[in-house]
Amino acid sequence: MSGPPPSSQLLPSLEATLASAFVPYVDRNRVTADVRALISNSNSLVYRIGQYVPPNGPRETLLQLNGTIPIWYKGSCYNIPLVIWVPLQYPNRPPIPYVTPTQDMRIKDGHKHVDHLGMIYLPYLHHWSARTSNLLEMVTIISSVFSTDPPVFRVPSGQSANTQTQQQQQYQQSPNSYYSASPQQHPPPRQQTPPVDPEVTRRQELISQLTSKLRAQLQDELSLKAMLTEDLVAQETQIQQHAKEIDAKLQQMRSQIQTFQQVKQQLQAKNDEIRTWLQQNETRAITVEDADRLCYPKDTWSKQLLECVSLDYAIDDAYYVLDRCLANEKIDLRTYTKQIRNLAHQQFYARALLQRIQKQQQQQQGNNSNLMSMPMPMPMPAVGAVPSYPAGYPL
Repeated sequence: MSGPPPSSQLLPSLEATLASAFVPYVDRNRVTADVRALISNSNSLVYRIGQYVPPNGPRETLLQLNGTIPIWYKGSCYNIPLVIWVPLQYPNRPPIPYVTPTQDMRIKDGHKHVDHLGMIYLPYLHHWSARTSNLLEMVTIISSVFSTDPPVFRVPSGQSANTQTQQQQQYQQSPNSYYSASPQQHPPPRQQTPPVDPEVTRRQELISQLTSKLRAQLQDELSLKAMLTEDLVAQETQIQQHAKEIDAKLQQMRSQIQTFQQVKQQLQAKNDEIRTWLQQNETRAITVEDADRLCYPKDTWSKQLLECVSLDYAIDDAYYVLDRCLANEKIDLRTYTKQIRNLAHQQFYARALLQRIQKQQQQQQGNNSNLMSMPMPMPMPAVGAVPSYPAGYPL
């Protein structure tokens, strides 16, 4: 195998390649220097311009490093096929390395650092530094990691045809396809494929079985969690609705408390007024005229109400007198019946007027917020009942 080309010939060729392809790298000098350092230390890697298709994004024209890197596994040296894409933002963004297995190779399922499409994941790439990281150091770390755990294994001869078809389909779908790349400057070296490892095959089968069981368990757990989540959401909705109802009730109670406090203050003022009146009139002798003025009407309705109640009670007294006269045979039955009919007629109209007055007073009291300024409605007294009114109560 020939030695590395002189740097005086490699650098102008790389610069000319980038200039002819119009690849707008943000730091072309840094790209040129790092690629030159990598190729000078690894003759199996060559550069070219290719079309990179990221998983999520438009197609980009990038510089591609294609070839193999050596690894040491169980005392033997193997060449791992590799392709490295240099992004336009390099070195601010890390390079994008992929493992590109040949037709008789297959990527290990569940590899720690390589996914099923061959993309390489390393802590070095995750903690990439534009000032200190470079391509040569990245390739050295990849070789060291793959020497501990190779990312590919050789497929037995009986499975070559199926594996070849799968690999071709994978290349067409993966972003590291060779078909859109420009011609190579140097032919890639012959590759030595890794041997078949029965332990690796057995481990892959166990991993596949374990993965299926874990997926089923996780699916059951996810379904259970989804049901619990729906129940919690429904409970939260009910709690929020109850909270709104409680807030409305609290607001209503605060309003009622404020109203009751106002009524309490008014009652206390009336109570103080009554006590003052009692103190002033405690020693004064009450005459008949004074007794008549203790209960006075406040308005026209109250005056009519007082007259109707007085007439009603007077008629009840007349009923009693007529009953006594009939029992003592001071009047005959015909006279008694005639007087009872006349009194009942008067009492009917008096009670009808009394009910209408009470209805009007209740309507006026409901429309007025000042409860103490309105006369309290008088209940309809029963026949023969004697109502009791407090002294000085305005009807």
